[in-house]
Amino acid sequence: MKALLFKDIEEIELKEKEIPKVSNSNDVLIKIHSSGICGTDLRIFSGTFNAKKGVVLGHEAVGVVEEVGNKVTKFKKNDRVIIDPTLFDSDCYYCNRGKFNLCDNKAGKEVGVDMDGSFAEYIVMPDNFVYKIPDSMSFDKAVLVEPLACVLNNIRACNLSVEDSVVILGAGPIGLVFAIVAQKVAKNITIVEKDKYRIEFAKQFCDNVIDSSDENYKDKIKSINNNRKANLVVDVTGVLLEESLQIVDKGGRIVLMGFNSKYRANISPLYITNNAIQIIGAGDYNSVFAEAIDLAENYELEKLITHKMPLEEYEKALSMLVGYNINTKEPVERHAMKIAFNFE
Repeated sequence: MKALLFKDIEEIELKEKEIPKVSNSNDVLIKIHSSGICGTDLRIFSGTFNAKKGVVLGHEAVGVVEEVGNKVTKFKKNDRVIIDPTLFDSDCYYCNRGKFNLCDNKAGKEVGVDMDGSFAEYIVMPDNFVYKIPDSMSFDKAVLVEPLACVLNNIRACNLSVEDSVVILGAGPIGLVFAIVAQKVAKNITIVEKDKYRIEFAKQFCDNVIDSSDENYKDKIKSINNNRKANLVVDVTGVLLEESLQIVDKGGRIVLMGFNSKYRANISPLYITNNAIQIIGAGDYNSVFAEAIDLAENYELEKLITHKMPLEEYEKALSMLVGYNINTKEPVERHAMKIAFNFE
């Protein structure tokens, strides 16, 4: 089978690998239909999120069951399924207390990070991390269930309410999914972004989209909220904690969703304490995947997919998302929101 492997920073390779085998009684072999490119994949590529060299990338995936282990009863051949890539062992200190997202034994269990992922024609998963796709749901919507689960986890952590004025820093797919969900609850939503393509794209989903390259953008945020700062700021970029502290109101919350292993922030603990600001890190999602499948029917998540490409066009796909040719490093126009590798 064809598979896309992480070799080193800014070095990935498309190569032939053997189709993985059903070796455990609870294994499910899945033929991948499509797999979305996530910001985590891009950060692994750029070197700002650590991954095992030689691993098959990808973790947002849907497909059909090809084969099952002898103790699997929930699935049969040709069932349409979604993979839940956030594995845990069920037996450590945290798992025994229902905090599966904090599992002590994640090493070797993170799909597309240190365990072979879904940028391949096949993947093997334990059956308890596989879910059936409802008959009424398209593959395009289903492939965005995993990002929705991430958002729901953070919405739970911050206790989103009808009184919240929300600012989302970053108009990538996760930022837009957060906006799509939050606008059904919160008082108002504002998205802040500097990329021109993303600014225009975000206007489909949010009335208040502000260009952060405007030197007065923080004043514009306040003008939307009766001249008050936001009481909930969501940083989906992973590099804007200091900026978040400038935007959030007294008694407000900051949710850190983005990943960047190289980012460091210079902050004042006294400022945070005196202004009663909460900084929230929710970790991986915990027990929300089934709920995300149910709720996905309420949102037009599939509209985020702007391109579907074969795996062989990975260089073009990544270049479109990162804004430069991954081989020559020359700038290219960013004109994609969500790209899914399509294997059908």
